[in-house]
Amino acid sequence: MFGLNLETINSWVNGIYLSSVAIAAVCSVLIFAVSAKISAEKDRQIAEFRTAAQAEISSAQEAAAVAGARAAEANERSAILEKEAKFAQLEAERIKKSVAWRALTANQVRSLSSSLKINTGSVNLRFMDGDPEALYFALQIGRVLNDSGWNVAMGSTKPGNFLAFGIWVSQETHLARALAAADIPFTPKNLPPQTSVSHSNLQTIQGAPFFFVGSRRPLAFQ
Repeated sequence: MFGLNLETINSWVNGIYLSSVAIAAVCSVLIFAVSAKISAEKDRQIAEFRTAAQAEISSAQEAAAVAGARAAEANERSAILEKEAKFAQLEAERIKKSVAWRALTANQVRSLSSSLKINTGSVNLRFMDGDPEALYFALQIGRVLNDSGWNVAMGSTKPGNFLAFGIWVSQETHLARALAAADIPFTPKNLPPQTSVSHSNLQTIQGAPFFFVGSRRPLAFQ
């Protein structure tokens, strides 16, 4: 057929087959080489990504640790400042209370008046001469005494050799019992005898007990 014998055709077929095998082998080699290169590049990129990611994670962990340490330090400092602020507030309140003028509360006025009305009488009310705070407090007490039906002789006095703070009144009097019932602090005795005493605008009711309003007790003595 076409001047070709069977041997020639077989020869061509074998040649084509061998060429195909060779081409297939070359293609396989090329495919393998390309795949290997792609795989190596992929592995390289994955390794780089992992390295970069690990570096970022480490950096984030370090930043978080620093932030945590700073937060802990800030919380500690805040707690210290809060404690100092509370202490300063308490100290300010204590100082404010220590220098504030004395005043009877509404409950003390009611209780004192109720007790005084049970057994009225007369009293020589004295306050520390030259002390406006003691005068202010004595006027409050004198008003309650007057409103409760007591006769009050008021005047100022200044012991010459004695520091008298707060209220002084004999424990044996109804006045002392009324003060105790009203929860008003006082020294339950008369002032000690004085070798030198100054007086001002002094009125006296003979035989009546003495009720002395001294200066407010200083902070150092509280």
